[in-house]
Amino acid sequence: MSNVFDDFNRANSPGSLGTAPTGQTWANLTTGIWGIASNAANCQVDANAGIAVIDSGFRNTIVQATILDVTAGGTLNALNWGLIFCCSDINNWYGVIFSKSAPNFFRLCTMIGGVFDGSWAPAITTPTPVNGDVLKVANCDDGSVQAYLNDALMYEVLPGTGTWSPNPFLTLSGTKQGLQCGPGIVTPPQPARWDDFSAVSNNACPGTVSYDCTEEGCVDPGDGSGEFATLEECEAVCIPVPVSYNCVDGTCVDPGDGSGEFATLLECQMSGCEAVHTATTEIFDAGEGSAYWLVPQITDSGDELRSKTIKSIRVTGRLTNASAMCYGYDVGQPIIVEDLETGTRTNTQNTTRPQTFTDTTEVTQTERKPINVANAVLWTSRIQGDDTGNEERDRIDEIVCEVAQQGVRR
Repeated sequence: MSNVFDDFNRANSPGSLGTAPTGQTWANLTTGIWGIASNAANCQVDANAGIAVIDSGFRNTIVQATILDVTAGGTLNALNWGLIFCCSDINNWYGVIFSKSAPNFFRLCTMIGGVFDGSWAPAITTPTPVNGDVLKVANCDDGSVQAYLNDALMYEVLPGTGTWSPNPFLTLSGTKQGLQCGPGIVTPPQPARWDDFSAVSNNACPGTVSYDCTEEGCVDPGDGSGEFATLEECEAVCIPVPVSYNCVDGTCVDPGDGSGEFATLLECQMSGCEAVHTATTEIFDAGEGSAYWLVPQITDSGDELRSKTIKSIRVTGRLTNASAMCYGYDVGQPIIVEDLETGTRTNTQNTTRPQTFTDTTEVTQTERKPINVANAVLWTSRIQGDDTGNEERDRIDEIVCEVAQQGVRR
């Protein structure tokens, strides 16, 4: 899976769009209608629609291209300019089509099992494009589609709009994006032309999964910003540093190269060496429960000058509907107290999403949650839960975070 870009700056080719500079090959889904001329993609407009696609490997995408020669061709009956997305083959695709007729309009169109449908949502009247305008479409697996003209939102279809819902087959297999033109009656025949096509992963989609290669292995940052689109792609190149620990001055320290005396943090702690960052036991007041949150004092991990990276978090306690977050602060970065009180993420780059824990009825150590909070000169964690209705209140006995400092995890 990789981003696609094509400026079509290569030799003329009357019957094929060839291969993009990013390495993917175009497929003409309509025979002989697409080619390259004068460093642009050309679609010969006739009574049939022309479609050409390229496989990015993504389904959730942002697709865009520049339209050229909008007014070419003399008398036009219905010349359509469109962007194809979530395409599997000629008989199965989605597209947002701009119709250059009276009036001009955008609409969502689909081809499912060879059956065309453009009635999913009302068409939206738009300004008339001119040469050099950019069409863009963003889509997500949940069925949301937004169409833009020069980055101005022109058309939006959300799940539940009319009878619209994403097709399950294309949700799994529709990884191609591309260009569409026609049909139109043009005398004499003239080409529709495109430039600067791109297709990239839409990381703004809900639940978008991505991965970064960290010292802990492949970790999903939780906001779609990861370098790798799949776990398999990440694991193919990412070799995590083995975790191990030595007891140094009463603190369990990972040397960062796998050479530590203890294979796990627990083994190191059981040897009599304390963990680095823990919180004293907190037992909430009596009653039948309520929502609660706990934020330990902000810390510099004993070194006020160096940036740290928080690598993981776990909790020991009796927990109900509990989750944890970690907040990091670089030099000069404001500490927003309201974020700590409400569990919000004003700075998404230095704050994790909530890491949820399984409910427990006894005091139990939770699973270790890998996180990646970088540039943390100062940092803290936030634990929240809701034990409403429980006769026995929740309690927090320990919060443990692993901190990397100049390649050494503590």
